Amino acid sequence: MPGESRPDDAPLLDDMNDEEKEAEARAKIVASGKLHATLWSNRAAANMTLENYGHALFDCRKAVSINREPLKPYWRGAKCALKLHKWKDTVKFCEAGLSLHADSKDLLVMKEKAELRLAEEAEEEARTQKIRAEKAAEKEAFEAKIAGRGVKLGPKPEWFKGMYHLSGEHKPWLDEDDDMHWPCAFLYPEYGHSDFVQDFCEADFIQAQC
Repeated sequence: MPGESRPDDAPLLDDMNDEEKEAEARAKIVASGKLHATLWSNRAAANMTLENYGHALFDCRKAVSINREPLKPYWRGAKCALKLHKWKDTVKFCEAGLSLHADSKDLLVMKEKAELRLAEEAEEEARTQKIRAEKAAEKEAFEAKIAGRGVKLGPKPEWFKGMYHLSGEHKPWLDEDDDMHWPCAFLYPEYGHSDFVQDFCEADFIQAQC
């Protein structure tokens, strides 16, 4: 109202200097950011209730990118990552949360679980790589033995695939005495008949298989 006085403790924006205006604007931005972070965190909680852990994990990432201080987004993010078996993400959420909330036992427990899983997976991967390397070495040695015998392996004939397709892989192999064992087919065209021997050692006589 014209002529109406106002309290001294409620200055108009025009009464503020540039520094005060800038501080006021920063405070509003910070408050807005914290509100948005809370909304993302709350949406993560809702998605967790619905077991939409992938969406909840995304929400937690958004929350902590806006406001790093609250504990809940780190806890929720770590929990979701555990549910999804994303061990590295679990560790990242826990480590980031513990850097600000070192007394959080929940984060510490989840971090230890994820690190244990990562160690187990690393051991399993090492075993798998070792087995693959051993098989590759065995295959290379076997192929060298085959080549040394002047033998070239080719595809199975179509008639064989149709008749003996359920009886195994039919691959030659070497025993501890360095003798080759072959899958072998005997054909009797006059009778329209055939026999198949899955394991025919090259040291054996044909009579032993007939």
